[in-house]
Amino acid sequence: MCIQNSGYVAVNGACAQCQANCLQCTSPTVCTQCINGYGLYNNTCQLCKVGCQTCDGNLTACFQCFPKFYYD
Repeated sequence: MCIQNSGYVAVNGACAQCQANCLQCTSPTVCTQCINGYGLYNNTCQLCKVGCQTCDGNLTACFQCFPKFYYD
């Protein structure tokens, strides 16, 4: 069994890697949660704006900033 939130998902009894920058997925091509600095958009992880730790699905709203960064 694959470790949850490890970037891997169980596929046919083996662990398969999620796509790049994905923390949790339901298949290797369908991401459900991204690593910090990326937002989920169309089941893939897209880079948030500079300094943004978590962002919304269309990458326009920053929910949390990295340390030493502030909302504009």
